[in-house]
Amino acid sequence: MDPYVGPEAGVLRNRLGITEKVALEEAEGDLSHWRRMQLLDTPLPASRDLDELRVIHHHLFQDVYTWAGQVRTVDMRKNVDGAAVFLPWAVIPTATSFLAQRLREDDHLRRRDRAGFVDGLTDYYEELNYIHPFREGNGRTQRLFWSRVADDAGWLLGWSAVSGAENDRACRLANDEHDKDQLRELMQRITRSQ
Repeated sequence: MDPYVGPEAGVLRNRLGITEKVALEEAEGDLSHWRRMQLLDTPLPASRDLDELRVIHHHLFQDVYTWAGQVRTVDMRKNVDGAAVFLPWAVIPTATSFLAQRLREDDHLRRRDRAGFVDGLTDYYEELNYIHPFREGNGRTQRLFWSRVADDAGWLLGWSAVSGAENDRACRLANDEHDKDQLRELMQRITRSQ
């Protein structure tokens, strides 16, 4: 049993009392977009680790979920037939710590040419997607996190050039089939110089 899901409707428990999946998705999208726009005026601190991911997630989803900013406490997979399981929840802090350490040692992808940045971003993005720290909202949190890393490294990420379904498909191929070609092509397409 998933403690994040209400038994009466099979929808994520939420602060809004919404019990219909589509209505929750719409409200969540609107509210998280509004919160993302707030960050243009009040940027969050950059620690480039799980703490930063948690702060971003909390900021984006604080109006929707009581557990915004908290690491998930259940194992899960993408809700698609045949999808592989994401990293077990109990090792999320350790895995994100290792990722953050490697990212620090890699100078947060700074001083790389475009091809080197795209290659590094592809690998780190796929790894963080597999870690999947939160019960919901990982994609939006991760896109904001990597946009911040990219900006600091001298690059801009134009996520509007990619649909959610396209991003999900590329991540699934990378995670489930260990084929990063589509994800790399996606990162190539969205990366541009400042």
